Amino acid sequence: MDNLRIAAYGETDVSHPNTRPARRGGHRDRADRRSGGGAAPARSPAAAVQPPPCVPQVVPTVLVMGGAFSPATRTTSTPGTTVHWQWNGASASVTSTGGLPLMRSQVKSSGTYSFTFWSAGSFPYHSTVNTSQKGSVQVKMCNIPKTAHVNAQTEFQVASAHKRGWVADIEVLRPGTSKWAWLKTDATTTFVTFTPARTGTYQLRARLRDKALKKSSAFSPASTLRVS
Repeated sequence: MDNLRIAAYGETDVSHPNTRPARRGGHRDRADRRSGGGAAPARSPAAAVQPPPCVPQVVPTVLVMGGAFSPATRTTSTPGTTVHWQWNGASASVTSTGGLPLMRSQVKSSGTYSFTFWSAGSFPYHSTVNTSQKGSVQVKMCNIPKTAHVNAQTEFQVASAHKRGWVADIEVLRPGTSKWAWLKTDATTTFVTFTPARTGTYQLRARLRDKALKKSSAFSPASTLRVS
């Protein structure tokens, strides 16, 4: 039963079809539009032009060494990217840290293992043979523009597909604040729409969450959006 569940979550060395991508949807930054002070005069937001889905990156293989993963951190800017691990003679596993049922390879000393990260977040892992042997895969959201205009909708991709029982949570750090706030929770769409209502520099990040287990990944590396 566990193997079937794990296979559905992106292990490409198990032969199961991929889940179809969900409908694309959006979300507006209503909290910004209600704010006063430096907020720009209200006007009808310009319609967002949805960018095409991101093409998954091809990233170099992670080597499983004696007591270490090389590199220890692999970063990709595209949800849907597949990461490969290659064993180099040392006995080890690739196992998700924190209880999420994602990466879970066998303990072995040779061969390969692959996992497809379909949603943004940071995903730590370790070896069950030596728990001090740790690594991380960081998946950024994609299609976030570097610049935008006040009240202009921007649309970006948080996931390449939606998996049943999993959701994405997106946070925003608004200009002049030091506290992250929720932009959208329980997202089951691959695209999210954001309408900034004031000028300044925004940061956006996301995580993946298993609703049944009530466990989530760490947040993805933040992406910066400058609004004028």
